[in-house]
Amino acid sequence: MNSIVASKKIEQNKKHFFNKEFILEHINFYKGVENEEKLLPLPIPKNKEETVFRKNGKSVDKIHEFDFATGAKIKTTHFDYFNDKKIRSIDEFDIETGKITKITNFILYKSVTEFDLNTGKKIRTVNYNLKETDKISSIQEFDQQTEKLSKVYIYRKQMNTLSILKELDPDTGKVYKWTSYREDGKTINSISEYDIYSGIPLRTKYFHNDGITVKDIHEYDKDGHWHNIKCSQNINNLSNKNKYSKLNYHNMSKIDSQTQKHMAKLIDNLFRNKQTKFEYI
Repeated sequence: MNSIVASKKIEQNKKHFFNKEFILEHINFYKGVENEEKLLPLPIPKNKEETVFRKNGKSVDKIHEFDFATGAKIKTTHFDYFNDKKIRSIDEFDIETGKITKITNFILYKSVTEFDLNTGKKIRTVNYNLKETDKISSIQEFDQQTEKLSKVYIYRKQMNTLSILKELDPDTGKVYKWTSYREDGKTINSISEYDIYSGIPLRTKYFHNDGITVKDIHEYDKDGHWHNIKCSQNINNLSNKNKYSKLNYHNMSKIDSQTQKHMAKLIDNLFRNKQTKFEYI
């Protein structure tokens, strides 16, 4: 009687069949075990595997893994052509959509490429150091419209902090902005701008230690020669202060005729006295 009841209950709850607690409950119900401490151990089923061999029929090319519950492909492991004990790359798939979500590459160095779950387009690739695989050497980000490279983050080998950020125009593939960082990987040291078509530098801003206050600005001509904009601006400001014209005095009132006569007489008297020097006037 217990076996019939258990079977019916399992059929009614197929959608929960692969829940470990559900299976344990009904197996032990079938066995007549009521004490929870005596529940039978149940190993979780492993994913199904499918091995694909190369033409020689001996060396392994790749292994597909499928979810034991749904049958959906969740992983493909590719092996090295000359050594099938060595993993070349691993593809990971979304269990619901079947779309690829990540590729981990082990050729020459480790790199991980992530994909957008909805569009299937590449989002970024994280590259690791050749020897120290836990340290990032660079990150590449891709434009979601064109799938072309849009940003490159370069990290210091020793400190593993951000050193340089390159920003590229997706259409031309040229770097239009180059930001360098101090050793902490957060404080900006300088920002350079480039023409998106020719790649010729346009200007570079240098910052003080705070990474915010501009120290100098270099602007480049067509030949690549630069001049200091900040200094030239200061010189212009200084020269403007020393330029005198009617515009500088448009608010001043005219001197009346009586005052003019008085000033002329005073100057005449001063020059008649030979002991009076001009610089003392």
